[in-house]
Amino acid sequence: MIIIDVTWNAMILAFVHLGMGDLALTCFSQVQTRGIKNDEVTISALLPACDLKFGKQIHAYIRRNDFDSAITIWNALINMYSKNGCVDDSYHVLKNMGMKDIVSWNTMIGGYQKHGNGVAALQLLQDMCHAGIQPNSVTFTSALSACSHSGLVDEGLQLFCRLSQEFGITLTMEQFACVVDWLA
Repeated sequence: MIIIDVTWNAMILAFVHLGMGDLALTCFSQVQTRGIKNDEVTISALLPACDLKFGKQIHAYIRRNDFDSAITIWNALINMYSKNGCVDDSYHVLKNMGMKDIVSWNTMIGGYQKHGNGVAALQLLQDMCHAGIQPNSVTFTSALSACSHSGLVDEGLQLFCRLSQEFGITLTMEQFACVVDWLA
């Protein structure tokens, strides 16, 4: 198989960037019929434009084409499942990834936040720390927001107090907004 050429890649990325997911998916399909192999950049950019049905097809393509070490693809897959309401599938992808980076963890915590599962977000934050990954400001903003959306005021306030003391995080406006949201 030939690796995807620059023109196809540029077209797919441009369509995704312009919010024209349907055209990006059409280009991806045309590349497939021509026997051209897609690369990590294309697949990572394409996944956010996918509905669940097409996302599952891309997931099968990923498995068939040896993208095991492509963390950006797996992170995009976590996001795609979460965006389409399949948080359990997102977690399954995270759990079965060989290597995880901070984006992997943050994407999953963000998925729990979007779907109002603060308990799972806090548990994943704890798992992340146990795995030796240092949380960052994005991690904490998502976890605090998850607490807010789940009514976990006490847990959220405890986490908020730990940010600068235990983790050395400089507090952001977004994090203060979570506190205001809890107390409103």
